[in-house]
Amino acid sequence: MNDLSLIKEIPRKIIHLSTSFFALMLYYFGRDFCIPYFLLICFSFILFDLIRQKNQKLKSIYNSFFLFLTRDSEDDNFTGASYLCLSVVIVSLCFDEKVAVPSLLIMSFSDPFASLFGICFGNFKLYQKTLEGTIAFFMVSCLVMMFFNFPYLTVIVVALFCSVVELFAPMINIDDNLLVPIAASSILVFL
Repeated sequence: MNDLSLIKEIPRKIIHLSTSFFALMLYYFGRDFCIPYFLLICFSFILFDLIRQKNQKLKSIYNSFFLFLTRDSEDDNFTGASYLCLSVVIVSLCFDEKVAVPSLLIMSFSDPFASLFGICFGNFKLYQKTLEGTIAFFMVSCLVMMFFNFPYLTVIVVALFCSVVELFAPMINIDDNLLVPIAASSILVFL
């Protein structure tokens, strides 16, 4: 276990878990109510990231508060938060709530558990991830899907598909926060 990685990842993953708020909002209030708020939040995050990348003063202020949460790859790029907000908007606009809500919850819960499990117990590397983390992602995705009473075959197919997408996302340079909810929603529509 890499203690430094774990210490840095825990706050990120707590924030990641809190993004389940978007799915819960969508579930309880519906698309028509939520989409304007989701658009505003997404626009704010993306605009802030764009300005942060260009303005050294803002970047310095951002770093004084959030550097401990920011990965090196996010320094001159969008943060995972911006990608996640973008996926919330895309999934909410393009898919019914019955598809969007579980897809967003897969990302909110499976990713943090996979990351922490991979850091703590990961011994077998799979590309930039660990086998143990990928298995954790799969298991948590199954639990999320089962909560919504999907048929078992659908649960397995969606969880497996999302696990593979999350595993290979870094290889195709698309942030998993953006890719996984869209992939989950897309496959759910076809099943």
